[in-house]
Amino acid sequence: MTSNYNKFTFLEYKNILTHIKSIYNFKLVSDKLSKIDKKICVLRHDVDMSPENALEMAKIEKILGIKSSYYALFSSRFYNLLDIPVLDIFREIIALGHEVGLHFDAKVSQNSLDKDSVFTSLKQQINMLSDLLSIEIKSFTIHDPDIKGKIKFDDEQMFKVKNGSSQSFLKKFKYFSDSNGKWGNNNLSVALKTIKYENIYLLTHPVWWSNTKKSPREKINDCIKGRVFNALKMYDKDLEENKRPNIAW
Repeated sequence: MTSNYNKFTFLEYKNILTHIKSIYNFKLVSDKLSKIDKKICVLRHDVDMSPENALEMAKIEKILGIKSSYYALFSSRFYNLLDIPVLDIFREIIALGHEVGLHFDAKVSQNSLDKDSVFTSLKQQINMLSDLLSIEIKSFTIHDPDIKGKIKFDDEQMFKVKNGSSQSFLKKFKYFSDSNGKWGNNNLSVALKTIKYENIYLLTHPVWWSNTKKSPREKINDCIKGRVFNALKMYDKDLEENKRPNIAW
């Protein structure tokens, strides 16, 4: 099991993408797929915790000539989407040629068990993210998969925005996810060696990837420490720019 976790480095990520690119054609979640499209890889990133790691992955993809889809979460406990430095990261990801969409958390709705309340919140968050980034939001994904058992998100299009989590869309692909820092039951390395799937859907969570081999908990610690460091850095900068004393003892 440990060897599985150890493989989640940026170098390994680059190697995985290089191999996939030799077999598959990369598509964004929002791209329209025709019935004749074959050997497709949809590459999606749910940015639950680490925008900084997301940017590193976006840069790797840019070097390899790959475009992918990144999803920002308003309710993250690890970053504030309204922080200017965080917004700048997502703007840079867009500038690199990638797609940024909404990672929707239904639990922040006024009533997470009421369909109308949840869908109203979805539309509001789509519009808000669009305004913040000055882009058209073309797709969204669902943060908590359990909510789909309570509120149906079956339509591939909602409010004219592509639903990247809809079952009707996902069933077109073999699905792989790095949830909790491992590949789960569908082993990506084995699948890539056998090349037995027509189309694949690859979901990553950037927090699980790093420069060096670390356990998932170490990566979470790094994420938390990084947020604290950035908050202190902004505090120091604000005091300096306003010529105020930075008092500490």
